[in-house]
Amino acid sequence: MVEQTGGTRKLFFGSPGGEMEPYRAVERLLQDAGIDATLSDRILRDVWTKFIFIDAISAVTSMHGVTIGTVLATPQLRGLYVQLLGEVQTLAGKLNVGLPDTVVEQSVERAAAFPPDTKTSMQLDVERKSRTELDTMMGYVVRKGKELGIPTPQHARAYQALSSLAG
Repeated sequence: MVEQTGGTRKLFFGSPGGEMEPYRAVERLLQDAGIDATLSDRILRDVWTKFIFIDAISAVTSMHGVTIGTVLATPQLRGLYVQLLGEVQTLAGKLNVGLPDTVVEQSVERAAAFPPDTKTSMQLDVERKSRTELDTMMGYVVRKGKELGIPTPQHARAYQALSSLAG
């Protein structure tokens, strides 16, 4: 049994190759179970659209111990957030993920839609000294950037800083 207690409660799934028909039965099964499931023919774009947002906002809130509202209201933190978003956007472009050109602005707008006192789940994990997604988010961007020759200096700083804080 899986129970989601917060968030948008939407499930996007699909094949990286865009095939739809083999997965229609799964979509029906999920929807018949009351799950707001959408079969996507652009699942990599959808996953990266969520990844870019979560990765960057988690880095800033976790490193600085502040809420999403504070990130957006503080010019230096907002600037760092936008730089982190830009690094992921560049990486995604090199990987031909298909993110829209406006993904950075969309991500900032998405953050602004949260209540200002919201903490990210990674930030809560850092505060509890629990296991985090550090390696699968910031660590991935740093490693993939090195592999592809894309500089990710803000991610490298975040990864290093959070490595000493995370459990």
